[in-house]
Amino acid sequence: GAEDGTFAEVLHPRTGRFSNVYEESKCEAEHLVTDLCRQHALQLTILCPSIVIGCSHTYAPAGTSSGLYGFIREIHRLRRRLERTSEVVRVQADPHTPLNFIPVDAVMRDIMALIESDFAPGPILHLSAMGGVSVGHLVASISRQLGIENLTVACSDPDSLSPLEQLLSRRITFYGSYLRSRKEFSRSLPTRWEVRDEDFMRFVAEGVR
Repeated sequence: GAEDGTFAEVLHPRTGRFSNVYEESKCEAEHLVTDLCRQHALQLTILCPSIVIGCSHTYAPAGTSSGLYGFIREIHRLRRRLERTSEVVRVQADPHTPLNFIPVDAVMRDIMALIESDFAPGPILHLSAMGGVSVGHLVASISRQLGIENLTVACSDPDSLSPLEQLLSRRITFYGSYLRSRKEFSRSLPTRWEVRDEDFMRFVAEGVR
């Protein structure tokens, strides 16, 4: 949701502040399936991946067309407008906010290990990476790959935004909370995955391509 902090592997309250209806629906679904399994004495494990990106071997997009790739797509749609202006265009975000990206093959390795252990750790598990890529590095990587030189990241007064900045802000509204809320996810699984900055640039290059 729209909260900051370190998050445990537990059910989160339905009354939390959500970034969008998609997040709210996932929280509601977790509660519904948990209640149903308790009623019928069914074993339950809920797997919560962070932001899934492509394969760590090929860097090609996989797993989802939203997340990183949806954000790249929105910047790409404004590329010509950004190139036609000399003004510095600000992405409304905290450049130091970490984003937890995990390659799709790492997610699948975690799932296969859980299958082999009969989902022993349960009942709620984060499939997340250790550490994160900053929003500043995300925007800089996309800008570099698209050849955009006037895009920056800043937390600014909404009333001070230019028309182009307002348009950009509307286009990335879905991602707004992720760009400003600092989140860390506890992880009980023993494996440790990490996306280094230099590897992330290759993921972005493939996403742009």
